[in-house]
Amino acid sequence: MQLITFVVDDEVYGLDIDRVKEIKGWAAPRPMPNDAPYSLGIIELRGEVFSIYDMRILFGLDRTNVTSKHVVIFVSTGNETFGILVDAVTDILSIKEKEIQPIPAIDETGRNKLLTGMIRQDDRMVALMDITRLRNNDPERLVG
Repeated sequence: MQLITFVVDDEVYGLDIDRVKEIKGWAAPRPMPNDAPYSLGIIELRGEVFSIYDMRILFGLDRTNVTSKHVVIFVSTGNETFGILVDAVTDILSIKEKEIQPIPAIDETGRNKLLTGMIRQDDRMVALMDITRLRNNDPERLVG
């Protein structure tokens, strides 16, 4: 299994690379009226319109103070593609399923609802995120 790793608030997360469609530098999206708090708006990319979600908010943190160094990862759940705002993309890892450890139950943010496990990579822990859980759950419950 290959993962792309990214950082949100100094924590490292991994996402199945097969879900990643594109990685782009920050470009301000167009805000939408009455949008959810985790939504930053919409952006047009190659003639298609995509929603952009702030992963800090979905992880129960404060809204990202966006700079030009932030990155949007466009991901697909199979029937939908959207962008997630992250602090940085860091690496591509190859892992074996036996390396995955369960998530500790001590996290009280929405983070646990999106995570499937943890792996140790050198001197850090990488939390594995299942992006389909974001769209299969009501995102309002994740941040509520």
